[in-house]
Amino acid sequence: MKCEKVKEKYFACDHNQRIPLDVKCHTLFCSSCRKEIQQFSQHLSELQNTTPFEIEQDLHVAVMAEISRLTPPPPSPLSYSWWIFVGIFILASIFSMPYSNALVWLEWNFGRDLQIPLYSIMGLVLSIYISLFIGLHLEDVKRMSGYNKRDDSWS
Repeated sequence: MKCEKVKEKYFACDHNQRIPLDVKCHTLFCSSCRKEIQQFSQHLSELQNTTPFEIEQDLHVAVMAEISRLTPPPPSPLSYSWWIFVGIFILASIFSMPYSNALVWLEWNFGRDLQIPLYSIMGLVLSIYISLFIGLHLEDVKRMSGYNKRDDSWS
């Protein structure tokens, strides 16, 4: 039996499991395998004699205190110029719709009844965009509108 195969069989054995007879016979005649297995057994017994790692009872308090000290990364603000640019683009799309070839093609295929749903959808897109802008910049909108936070009134 080759040394690699013997080592493989030995290391595959569970703790306190009987060592196969062919492994025992090989280690009787092969000094390098015998030496390596003895070293492994010695290291294993040293590890078993050490005390296990003990955790403090209130470790979660220390961990939570450390987490609370961490500051969250600042949000990456999107500049107002991009918000304004996209808003103007949406408005320009709505106002240029009657002059586009796409609307002519849509009316030719679906009839003139398409204008009301189309402009309703464009109005919905604009409303969602404005709602997102206000929701993401609520503090700035409050400050610009004159809403007083202390007494919940308009100034």
